[in-house]
Amino acid sequence: MSNTEFGVSIADELVEELDELTEECVDLQASRSEVVEAILTAYFQSDVDHKARVRKLIIPAEKRLFEEFSFRCSGCNRFLANIFTKSERLYR
Repeated sequence: MSNTEFGVSIADELVEELDELTEECVDLQASRSEVVEAILTAYFQSDVDHKARVRKLIIPAEKRLFEEFSFRCSGCNRFLANIFTKSERLYR
């Protein structure tokens, strides 16, 4: 199987957990990328409804982003609320 490289941006807290897990696998000499691949492989091989689970994780993140941005931009709340509502409908 061939591999594809791509950049990913994740929360600092997840990086810390990933690095801890990578350190715990030092006897395997596993890189961070190998640990991420193992996590993704385990996730996709699980019996979880992947689409529903991802949507449950993304929507709260978008709400936090919306709330943070709207706090800084109180004059455009109606415009932002409209955008967020459309976005939320797409994820259902």
